[in-house]
Amino acid sequence: MSFLEARVADMRPIRWLGELAEGIARALGTVQDREIDLLKAGVKMRVPDHCPDDALGKLAPTFRLPIFAGELAERLRGRMQEAFPTWEDAGLPEAIERSLGGYGVPTVEVFHWQQWHEPDDDWYSKFWVFISGLFGSLNWGEFNWGDATWGSTATLAEKRAVLGQVVFWKSPQSLPVSVIVGLGGGMIWGVHNWGDEVWGGETIQWPLSNLWGADWCAWGAFKWGNGRWITGEI
Repeated sequence: MSFLEARVADMRPIRWLGELAEGIARALGTVQDREIDLLKAGVKMRVPDHCPDDALGKLAPTFRLPIFAGELAERLRGRMQEAFPTWEDAGLPEAIERSLGGYGVPTVEVFHWQQWHEPDDDWYSKFWVFISGLFGSLNWGEFNWGDATWGSTATLAEKRAVLGQVVFWKSPQSLPVSVIVGLGGGMIWGVHNWGDEVWGGETIQWPLSNLWGADWCAWGAFKWGNGRWITGEI
Protein backbone atom coordinates (compact mmCIF):
# COMPACT_ATOMS: atom_id res chain seq x y z
CA MET A 1 0.00 0.00 0.00
CA SER A 2 1.29 3.44 -0.92
CA PHE A 3 1.33 6.44 1.41
CA LEU A 4 -1.44 8.00 -0.69
CA GLU A 5 -3.69 4.97 -0.31
CA ALA A 6 -2.96 4.71 3.40
CA ARG A 7 -3.64 8.40 4.09
CA VAL A 8 -6.95 8.39 2.21
CA ALA A 9 -8.02 5.11 3.84
CA ASP A 10 -7.36 6.63 7.28
CA MET A 11 -9.52 9.66 6.50
CA ARG A 12 -12.56 8.01 4.88
CA PRO A 13 -14.09 6.49 8.03
CA ILE A 14 -14.19 9.94 9.62
CA ARG A 15 -17.03 11.32 7.47
CA TRP A 16 -17.46 14.64 9.25
CA LEU A 17 -13.96 15.74 8.14
CA GLY A 18 -15.33 16.05 4.61
CA GLU A 19 -13.70 16.39 1.21
CA LEU A 20 -11.16 18.99 2.35
CA ALA A 21 -9.60 16.57 4.81
CA GLU A 22 -9.39 13.88 2.14
CA GLY A 23 -7.73 16.39 -0.18
CA ILE A 24 -5.10 17.15 2.47
CA ALA A 25 -4.55 13.42 2.94
CA ARG A 26 -4.06 12.98 -0.80
CA ALA A 27 -1.58 15.87 -0.91
CA LEU A 28 0.46 14.51 1.99
CA GLY A 29 0.40 10.96 0.66
CA THR A 30 1.49 12.07 -2.81
CA VAL A 31 4.51 13.95 -1.44
CA GLN A 32 5.47 11.05 0.81
CA ASP A 33 5.34 8.61 -2.10
CA ARG A 34 7.49 10.93 -4.20
CA GLU A 35 10.06 11.39 -1.41
CA ILE A 36 10.06 7.80 -0.20
CA ASP A 37 13.84 7.41 -0.57
CA LEU A 38 14.47 10.54 1.49
CA LEU A 39 12.05 9.37 4.16
CA LYS A 40 13.79 5.99 4.38
CA ALA A 41 17.17 7.72 4.71
CA GLY A 42 15.77 9.86 7.53
CA VAL A 43 14.58 6.81 9.43
CA LYS A 44 17.89 5.00 8.92
CA MET A 45 19.87 7.99 10.17
CA ARG A 46 18.48 7.49 13.66
CA VAL A 47 19.71 3.90 13.92
CA PRO A 48 23.50 3.26 14.23
CA ASP A 49 23.25 -0.06 12.40
CA HIS A 50 21.84 1.59 9.26
CA CYS A 51 22.96 5.21 9.46
CA PRO A 52 24.96 6.33 6.37
CA ASP A 53 28.64 6.97 7.05
CA ASP A 54 28.37 10.67 6.30
CA ALA A 55 25.61 11.12 8.90
CA LEU A 56 27.29 9.32 11.81
CA GLY A 57 28.81 12.53 13.13
CA LYS A 58 25.36 14.10 13.41
CA LEU A 59 23.93 11.06 15.18
CA ALA A 60 26.70 10.64 17.77
CA PRO A 61 25.69 13.66 19.91
CA THR A 62 22.25 12.11 20.47
CA PHE A 63 24.08 9.31 22.30
CA ARG A 64 26.21 11.87 24.22
CA LEU A 65 29.38 10.38 22.76
CA PRO A 66 32.59 12.29 22.05
CA ILE A 67 33.67 12.44 18.42
CA PHE A 68 37.40 12.12 17.76
CA ALA A 69 39.19 13.82 14.89
CA GLY A 70 39.98 11.45 12.05
CA GLU A 71 37.90 8.61 13.50
CA LEU A 72 36.94 5.99 10.93
CA ALA A 73 33.23 5.58 10.28
CA GLU A 74 33.15 1.93 11.31
CA ARG A 75 34.76 2.75 14.67
CA LEU A 76 32.34 5.56 15.45
CA ARG A 77 29.48 3.27 14.42
CA GLY A 78 30.80 0.54 16.69
CA ARG A 79 30.92 2.90 19.67
CA MET A 80 27.36 4.05 19.00
CA GLN A 81 26.14 0.46 18.78
CA GLU A 82 27.56 -0.06 22.29
CA ALA A 83 26.32 3.30 23.61
CA PHE A 84 23.41 2.16 25.79
CA PRO A 85 25.20 -0.63 27.70
CA THR A 86 28.30 1.58 27.95
CA TRP A 87 26.32 4.38 29.58
CA GLU A 88 24.81 1.85 31.99
CA ASP A 89 28.37 1.00 33.10
CA ALA A 90 29.69 4.60 33.08
CA GLY A 91 32.40 5.06 35.70
CA LEU A 92 33.12 1.33 35.84
CA PRO A 93 35.92 -0.62 34.11
CA GLU A 94 33.26 -2.27 31.94
CA ALA A 95 32.44 1.08 30.33
CA ILE A 96 36.03 1.54 29.17
CA GLU A 97 36.13 -2.04 27.93
CA ARG A 98 32.84 -1.70 26.04
CA SER A 99 33.74 1.62 24.44
CA LEU A 100 37.16 0.47 23.26
CA GLY A 101 35.63 -2.82 22.14
CA GLY A 102 33.13 -0.92 20.01
CA TYR A 103 36.04 1.14 18.66
CA GLY A 104 37.57 -2.08 17.38
CA VAL A 105 40.05 -3.16 20.06
CA PRO A 106 39.54 -6.93 20.51
CA THR A 107 41.28 -7.21 23.89
CA VAL A 108 40.71 -4.62 26.62
CA GLU A 109 41.45 -5.16 30.32
CA VAL A 110 41.41 -2.62 33.14
CA PHE A 111 43.83 -3.31 36.02
CA HIS A 112 43.46 -1.49 39.34
CA TRP A 113 46.37 -0.96 41.71
CA GLN A 114 44.75 -2.93 44.52
CA GLN A 115 44.37 -6.03 42.34
CA TRP A 116 48.01 -7.03 42.80
CA HIS A 117 49.43 -4.59 45.33
CA GLU A 118 48.67 -3.38 48.84
CA PRO A 119 47.38 0.07 47.88
CA ASP A 120 48.64 3.16 49.64
CA ASP A 121 46.27 5.96 50.54
CA ASP A 122 47.69 8.41 48.00
CA TRP A 123 47.31 6.29 44.88
CA TYR A 124 44.55 3.86 45.81
CA SER A 125 42.44 4.74 42.76
CA LYS A 126 45.08 4.50 40.04
CA PHE A 127 44.56 2.04 37.22
CA TRP A 128 46.02 0.89 33.89
CA VAL A 129 44.30 -0.17 30.68
CA PHE A 130 45.82 -2.99 28.65
CA ILE A 131 44.82 -3.27 24.97
CA SER A 132 46.02 -5.52 22.19
CA GLY A 133 45.16 -6.77 18.75
CA LEU A 134 44.58 -3.51 16.88
CA PHE A 135 47.83 -1.69 16.22
CA GLY A 136 50.07 -4.40 14.81
CA SER A 137 53.73 -4.76 15.65
CA LEU A 138 56.48 -2.41 16.75
CA ASN A 139 58.09 -0.47 13.89
CA TRP A 140 61.66 -0.03 15.06
CA GLY A 141 62.79 1.43 11.76
CA GLU A 142 60.38 4.36 12.08
CA PHE A 143 60.50 4.73 15.86
CA ASN A 144 61.99 7.63 17.78
CA TRP A 145 62.04 7.24 21.56
CA GLY A 146 59.34 9.50 22.99
CA ASP A 147 57.46 10.07 19.75
CA ALA A 148 53.71 10.61 19.77
CA THR A 149 52.63 6.97 19.51
CA TRP A 150 55.76 5.41 21.04
CA GLY A 151 56.64 3.34 18.02
CA SER A 152 53.33 1.54 17.54
CA THR A 153 51.58 1.36 14.19
CA ALA A 154 48.76 3.48 15.63
CA THR A 155 48.24 6.91 14.17
CA LEU A 156 48.25 9.93 16.44
CA ALA A 157 44.49 10.25 15.90
CA GLU A 158 43.97 6.64 17.02
CA LYS A 159 46.06 7.20 20.11
CA ARG A 160 44.08 10.31 20.98
CA ALA A 161 40.81 8.41 20.54
CA VAL A 162 41.93 5.57 22.82
CA LEU A 163 43.17 7.89 25.57
CA GLY A 164 40.10 10.07 25.21
CA GLN A 165 37.75 7.14 25.76
CA VAL A 166 39.60 6.09 28.92
CA VAL A 167 39.31 9.60 30.37
CA PHE A 168 35.68 10.01 29.27
CA TRP A 169 34.37 6.78 30.81
CA LYS A 170 36.44 6.49 33.99
CA SER A 171 35.00 7.42 37.37
CA PRO A 172 35.73 11.00 38.51
CA GLN A 173 37.91 9.93 41.45
CA SER A 174 40.00 7.33 39.61
CA LEU A 175 43.47 8.07 38.24
CA PRO A 176 44.42 6.59 34.83
CA VAL A 177 48.17 5.93 34.79
CA SER A 178 48.57 4.75 31.22
CA VAL A 179 47.31 2.65 28.36
CA ILE A 180 49.57 -0.35 27.78
CA VAL A 181 49.54 -1.47 24.15
CA GLY A 182 50.32 -5.12 23.53
CA LEU A 183 52.18 -5.75 20.29
CA GLY A 184 52.39 -9.25 18.90
CA GLY A 185 50.84 -10.90 21.93
CA GLY A 186 53.43 -9.71 24.45
CA MET A 187 52.77 -10.19 28.15
CA ILE A 188 52.85 -7.54 30.86
CA TRP A 189 55.91 -8.18 33.00
CA GLY A 190 54.88 -5.69 35.64
CA VAL A 191 53.27 -2.32 35.99
CA HIS A 192 55.36 0.67 37.05
CA ASN A 193 54.71 4.34 37.70
CA TRP A 194 56.95 5.09 34.77
CA GLY A 195 57.22 2.47 32.04
CA ASP A 196 59.97 2.02 29.52
CA GLU A 197 58.99 2.51 25.91
CA VAL A 198 59.04 -1.28 25.51
CA TRP A 199 57.79 -3.79 28.07
CA GLY A 200 59.08 -7.30 27.69
CA GLY A 201 60.03 -6.40 24.12
CA GLU A 202 56.41 -6.49 22.95
CA THR A 203 54.42 -3.88 24.84
CA ILE A 204 54.56 -0.10 24.94
CA GLN A 205 52.95 2.45 27.20
CA TRP A 206 50.99 5.63 26.47
CA PRO A 207 51.14 7.65 29.71
CA LEU A 208 48.07 9.45 30.98
CA SER A 209 49.19 10.62 34.44
CA ASN A 210 52.33 11.92 36.10
CA LEU A 211 52.52 10.69 39.67
CA TRP A 212 55.40 12.86 40.92
CA GLY A 213 55.21 16.63 40.97
CA ALA A 214 53.33 19.71 39.96
CA ASP A 215 56.12 21.33 37.97
CA TRP A 216 55.65 22.08 34.29
CA CYS A 217 58.08 20.92 31.67
CA ALA A 218 57.83 19.76 28.10
CA TRP A 219 59.10 16.35 27.07
CA GLY A 220 58.53 14.62 23.77
CA ALA A 221 54.84 14.63 22.95
CA PHE A 222 53.80 15.17 26.59
CA LYS A 223 53.79 17.79 29.34
CA TRP A 224 53.84 17.45 33.08
CA GLY A 225 51.37 19.33 35.17
CA ASN A 226 49.62 19.16 38.51
CA GLY A 227 50.01 15.44 39.01
CA ARG A 228 48.56 14.45 35.64
CA TRP A 229 49.88 14.03 32.15
CA ILE A 230 48.53 16.74 29.91
CA THR A 231 49.02 15.29 26.46
CA GLY A 232 47.44 18.10 24.50
CA GLU A 233 45.61 15.38 22.61
CA ILE A 234 42.41 14.61 24.49
